[in-house]
Amino acid sequence: GLENASAEWIITIFMIIAGSNFSLWYIVFFRTSHWKTVVRNREFRSYIGFIGVITLGIWWVLMSNDYYPSGLATFRYAIFNVATIISTTGLGNTNFHLWPAGALGLLFLVYFTGGMVGSTSGGLKFARFNVLFAFIKIQLQNFLFGRHITRFSIDGVQYDMKMASLIVVNIVLYLMIFLVGAIAI
Repeated sequence: GLENASAEWIITIFMIIAGSNFSLWYIVFFRTSHWKTVVRNREFRSYIGFIGVITLGIWWVLMSNDYYPSGLATFRYAIFNVATIISTTGLGNTNFHLWPAGALGLLFLVYFTGGMVGSTSGGLKFARFNVLFAFIKIQLQNFLFGRHITRFSIDGVQYDMKMASLIVVNIVLYLMIFLVGAIAI
């Protein structure tokens, strides 16, 4: 590990930035209504919210098992490893393979999501998950309430059911290939 808490906090911030959409950072630095655009961006809110929830979950699991000397150190290890995995940076500050199964399960979810579209990270990206959840919501509304909604918008991008279906198929294929690979191993 780095064994330098200040450096780990700084690196964590930049890993989170690296996993986010670079066009949003362009807007922040070179446009006038910069922060409003970032705060209203559904993918960015999903990304930051996911990092927060997963980090708090891992922190809670580690605190329950007394892995590190203080709550702040535990939080630092949790968020650093969430940030490195979500941004696919590949850095490490501890051997998280020794963590309890609950913490490893939460980290496993991070592997699947990846960062935001337009970032340096891998994974499926939060934009696809946002489309998936909107697609499921609309399909349920159409089925349960007899509606006929065929279009929706996320972060200014219009989706019809055909486009959304292709994204859902992409997610399903990704998960199927992962499952086949896991079985093969």
